[in-house]
Amino acid sequence: MKYRYALMLAGMLAVNSVWADDFQDRVALAKQAIETPAGAAYDQLLMPYIQTSVKQCLVLKANTNSVEQFTLVGNVSNNGQLVDAQVQPKTPFADCFVGQFTQASLPSPELSQIKQMPHPIVVNVLLRLGN
Repeated sequence: MKYRYALMLAGMLAVNSVWADDFQDRVALAKQAIETPAGAAYDQLLMPYIQTSVKQCLVLKANTNSVEQFTLVGNVSNNGQLVDAQVQPKTPFADCFVGQFTQASLPSPELSQIKQMPHPIVVNVLLRLGN
């Protein structure tokens, strides 16, 4: 099967212990982090994990020409566990991605000099399958 996919990690942001109440607030806060050196460094550390999760879910899209686009928000603990993950819009592929990405042992945000935990992240995925 031929496929192409593009992934973009929009960014993440360390905040106080109070998390944003709703999905859009969490996304807005996380988008600011890409401008920080620590946020940009952590972005790069997550890319292989995002790609692996996408590849593991491709079996759901076998032999189809389609586009999947969704946003995930979550919080990464200092031990690399993703918790409080939400995805919009919910699709079978997006749900698969959340399951795979949540199971991964992600790098500790402390590797990028991020001190406040848990560390919120946002992942925007655009996947184009087909010719």
